[in-house]
Amino acid sequence: LKVDRPGQRVCCDLVMGLKGGYSLHIQDQHDDWLAQEVVETKDSATIRAAYDCWSRSLEGDLTPEVMTDHGPEFQGDWCEWLAEREATNPLTPVGSHHSLGKTERSHREWLTILRGILRDRGLDDSHWKEFASLATAKYNRQPRGSSHKSPFERRWGAQPPSPPIDALRDLLQTSHRPSAETSPFPIGSSVLYHHPDHPRAKLAPFYTSA
Repeated sequence: LKVDRPGQRVCCDLVMGLKGGYSLHIQDQHDDWLAQEVVETKDSATIRAAYDCWSRSLEGDLTPEVMTDHGPEFQGDWCEWLAEREATNPLTPVGSHHSLGKTERSHREWLTILRGILRDRGLDDSHWKEFASLATAKYNRQPRGSSHKSPFERRWGAQPPSPPIDALRDLLQTSHRPSAETSPFPIGSSVLYHHPDHPRAKLAPFYTSA
């Protein structure tokens, strides 16, 4: 199957969490768009439930090819379940890494982004699940490759004009935000902000008044 549009083939792979649990990564092979679901165990039933949850989402309509490695969680009833949904499951050859190489590299980049988010907030690795979707949103917004385009731009033709909903939801749901009583900044204080996606001259100030 030649991949010439989004939604024709995705690669599914499990990434071990920073401290407990796993992250199921679902990456489109056309535009590198990354989707992700946190799972507690790596058994087939859990993986199927997570993939099914994603496939019912706005971005995750059923694809004709779902590529996986030879892990036991992607064997047996997983293949039968995909067949029932009229999707094929081509396995990568044993000992061959080129087919899933791009996906493996995205794992490392995603983990780097996730660790940076936790370090910026002064949190240890046990909080990784709270910020997994934020790391995914950041991954999809970062330009890469010879085209210097982000997965978001490759899929939608332009960079997002505002922070993604997933990122805002994660920030609002975190339980580690200081209260008005414990914050070192009184209400009404002026602030500076930095938006990593906004163009900036080399010698321009890194932060902008808000």
